[in-house]
Amino acid sequence: KDNGDIVFAGSVSGGLWKSENNGSTWAFVSGFSENVGISSMCQTNNGTIYIGTGHFQENSTEDGAGSGYSGNGIYYTSDGGGSFTHLAGTESFDNVNEVVAKENTIFIASSNGLFQYNASLTQVLAGDILSLAIAEDGSVLICSDVDGETYISTDGGSTFNGISGNAPDQIPSD
Repeated sequence: KDNGDIVFAGSVSGGLWKSENNGSTWAFVSGFSENVGISSMCQTNNGTIYIGTGHFQENSTEDGAGSGYSGNGIYYTSDGGGSFTHLAGTESFDNVNEVVAKENTIFIASSNGLFQYNASLTQVLAGDILSLAIAEDGSVLICSDVDGETYISTDGGSTFNGISGNAPDQIPSD
């Protein structure tokens, strides 16, 4: 967040890379496991980078297709990639489909549900959450699950309401 020349890139088939010259050249980050597929990354306002591993739609074990690997939760670095720590409580998360930041809070869409993390991990929604997006100002969060249902939060992620259905003001399921 403080240096636009530094860019991180992850691979669903494993590995984390870092560029210090805005993507002109890349170096493998040896402090991060090369065998863990990376699905999503975000950075909070305080500069902490969170890395989600595994992804339902890119998992090599799902229907025998895909190029990715199962993951094992969320990792984070507070020192620009010098060292990584496993986020407690996420070790059993095989598929972290999205991780997004709102100030210094992160939201995690996973096969274990939708979670919020800011000093502690709290489950917000149950189910297999496939996708998650947040408005630039953080006011609206929207997610969908494996059953094609869509949920929205207009209070910054405190509560989520289902908006799928057949009424004109609803999003069709699937």
